[in-house]
Amino acid sequence: MLVNHILVGLVLIGMPVTAILEFKRINNAVGSFVREKLYYKIFFLYWTITLLFILFSSFDSTLSITSISENLTIVRIALIVSLVYLTFDQFLPIVLIFFSRKMRQLTAKTFSLVPMHPVTFREKKVFWIVPITVGICEEIIFRGYLFQYFQASPYGLSAALSLLLVSLLFGIGHFQQGMSGIIMTIFLGLFLGSIYLLTGSLILPILIHIIFDAKILFIPWVLQRNQKSDEEIVLLDKI
Repeated sequence: MLVNHILVGLVLIGMPVTAILEFKRINNAVGSFVREKLYYKIFFLYWTITLLFILFSSFDSTLSITSISENLTIVRIALIVSLVYLTFDQFLPIVLIFFSRKMRQLTAKTFSLVPMHPVTFREKKVFWIVPITVGICEEIIFRGYLFQYFQASPYGLSAALSLLLVSLLFGIGHFQQGMSGIIMTIFLGLFLGSIYLLTGSLILPILIHIIFDAKILFIPWVLQRNQKSDEEIVLLDKI
């Protein structure tokens, strides 16, 4: 059990501390390959911790979960509530960038403020390892092992309480995204965790998580496609 506590400590303390240091470094860094190095560091850190869980944790395989005997009504409610929130907070704005120039301008401004987002073609190619790595590793760690960790002794939490606690920790762990990012990530954790508990498998949460994070590559592509037409509209407005 001590090994489990140490591994969880690495996730809840070690990873946030590393994030603070890396984001401080990238904010102050000058020169090329800075973002690429960060992407490789994320790859190494996440897979190292995930492999430590797989090799040394006392819990069983995390890709599937045994049937839960307790009532999952609260979990179903969490799924619906989180889906509604994510629809309005994340999915609807993505749809609107196809139709609204103002939304594209706002989105472009928001993206430019995040120093870790890829800019060059080379960075975008390397960045693909990030959504794949984070999608797989965070689901195994948070939805897989941490769910079992808080349901086991000495905590003995129910599936619903474990879902809530892990989602809160998941959101707080993304503190570098600001308060809005923390809230969004909490709801994302609720959504993915609910799917895990209701389907009994991590496969769907992993796929959704990868696609969700890959929007960092998809959105700039949409913005770039519409850039020329938006500039022409601005010129016409000035005439």
